Amino acid sequence: MAALTFGALAPALLLLLLLASAVGAVDDSVSAVQRHVQSAQSSGVRRAPPESPAEASTALAERKAALEAQRKAAQERIKAKAEAAAKLRQEAQAERRAKRQAELEEQRKADEEARARAEEEARKAAEERRRAEEEAAKRAEEEAKIAAVEQARAERRAKAEARKAAAQAAEERAKRESEKQERIAAREAKRKAEEEEAQLKAQMAADNERAQEAALLARRQAAKAKRAAREEEQKREEMRANWQAKLAAKREAEEEALLPEEEQLQRVEARQQRAAEEAQRRAAEEEARQAAAEREHAAADRAAKRAQAKAEREAHFQQVQQLRRQAEERDAQRAVDKAKRAADDEARRAAVEERRLANERARGDDEDRARAQEAADQAGALRVRVRGPRGNEVELKVVRNVRLRVMMLAACGRLGLELESSRFMRAGRELSPDDTPDDCGLEEKELLEVTEMQG
Repeated sequence: MAALTFGALAPALLLLLLLASAVGAVDDSVSAVQRHVQSAQSSGVRRAPPESPAEASTALAERKAALEAQRKAAQERIKAKAEAAAKLRQEAQAERRAKRQAELEEQRKADEEARARAEEEARKAAEERRRAEEEAAKRAEEEAKIAAVEQARAERRAKAEARKAAAQAAEERAKRESEKQERIAAREAKRKAEEEEAQLKAQMAADNERAQEAALLARRQAAKAKRAAREEEQKREEMRANWQAKLAAKREAEEEALLPEEEQLQRVEARQQRAAEEAQRRAAEEEARQAAAEREHAAADRAAKRAQAKAEREAHFQQVQQLRRQAEERDAQRAVDKAKRAADDEARRAAVEERRLANERARGDDEDRARAQEAADQAGALRVRVRGPRGNEVELKVVRNVRLRVMMLAACGRLGLELESSRFMRAGRELSPDDTPDDCGLEEKELLEVTEMQG
């Protein structure tokens, strides 16, 4: 739309530009003449003056008239060009309008043709749908009768399977209950074994604790005896050392009595120094003995504390085990009670389901008989006898305009056979499930034989 508007306005803009340029050119020419006259009058150059002011004004008027004529001619030319451009534009618009009209007309014709084709196709499709619906209705009406018998047979089979499944479920429940009782008995035996084992472990722990206490006491007594022996030995050593020291001092005193006084003083100082060193050594040994005794006492205390902590842990463990066994016993009892309640509920549900299935079977048999009687009354029926592979016979009603598949399904259901593995014979000729009694020419009370295919 913007492009079309600009294309339509372009010639008008061009015309305005041309008019403005022409008017500007004329005004410039008049201004130039006036400036020329004024400059000629004001300049010092002497020119040939006109003969008179009247002639000069006449010449100027003629010049203005000529310029005005040129301006008018230019305006005329511009106007002619603008009119020609407008005419060309109008022709182009008319041509585009005619072309658009032709395109719209072609589009309308194409739409009408498409609408006509669509209506024709819709009519054909409706006709085909109508025919298909009629055929489907015929097929549905024909297959509904077969479906009724097949549904009745499927319902009976489903009920039989439901009874079988209920029996299997009851067996499974009994089996699960026996397994549950076995598991409970096994858990009880395991619990008793664990209790006995825990008691044995507790007894062994108590024995170990008593043995450890006895060993600790023995070690303490041995350490005490060893310490006493060591102290006695140290006393004997000290007495021996004192005696030897006394003897040595006596001998040394005797020897010193024979020595000079200065040497005697030196001997006295050396003896005092040795006595001080001996006293220091004895003090150090006493401190070491006391430290060793303190370490032994601390070790004995630590061992006693460890034994007491171990005994406390064993007692706590036995208490926790007892609580756990009690919780397991409660859980086992709750599980047994829950299993009993579930078994009772399942038995009640099974009884209710069995009664419901029996009622449904009774209603289904009544409905089957009613449908068969209604079909026989509506379409006319005949009775045929069907003999099974084991010689047992059943008598069935066959509707004349219904395919034999319905009768075959009912006969297989009564004789406990499968239609896929059964062959219905009439006078040595096999009957097709898609035939009707009228096609085969069946008569009242005619005998049909059924053979069962192997494999």
